[in-house]
Amino acid sequence: MIEENQIHRIPQQVVRLERLKHPGIVLDIGGGGEGTIGRLEPGRVVAIDRIEQEMLDSPPGPVKIVMDARHMRFTPNVFECATAFFSLMYVHKQDRPKVYHEVHRVLKPGGVFYVWDAVIPKCPPQDLLMFYVVPLEVVAAEFRIQTGFGVRWEQSEQDFAQHVSMAEDAGFSMQHEATSEHLFHIVFKKPRSA
Repeated sequence: MIEENQIHRIPQQVVRLERLKHPGIVLDIGGGGEGTIGRLEPGRVVAIDRIEQEMLDSPPGPVKIVMDARHMRFTPNVFECATAFFSLMYVHKQDRPKVYHEVHRVLKPGGVFYVWDAVIPKCPPQDLLMFYVVPLEVVAAEFRIQTGFGVRWEQSEQDFAQHVSMAEDAGFSMQHEATSEHLFHIVFKKPRSA
């Protein structure tokens, strides 16, 4: 059992969501659990998650596929839009570049990738196994969710600049960004031509 002294919990954060501006089918990376993007865009989401129980626990609506985002089984250039809503923090930091490359591969030219995630600073040295927890309220026109995301801290360090660098290395350009002390939201675009 996890003890409270093993958890670093930041203050509750609020994310306000609006419908995605880009048409077409949305690939939602890590779309299990609360199924936030599936709720936001009913009828047009294909949600993938590598943990079957996360998919079973998520609300009905999207097409649900158990799949690892590091090795997607989709052909190239099939999705107009992709999202990662507080899911990249669960990908080991050494594997995140693979996810960016895979998303770039499966997006159509001109496709966009929306990323929402938490700033997770370097874990301080210590003997205790520590968890980093982000309490979150998600507010959209159609719903409100009280949730939280927690990861093993030593495997999850990340920030805005690291994500921009990984995305650019994969071939994306940044179209929009919003950052705060604890969260970031970035919209990346795949070029229309190579």
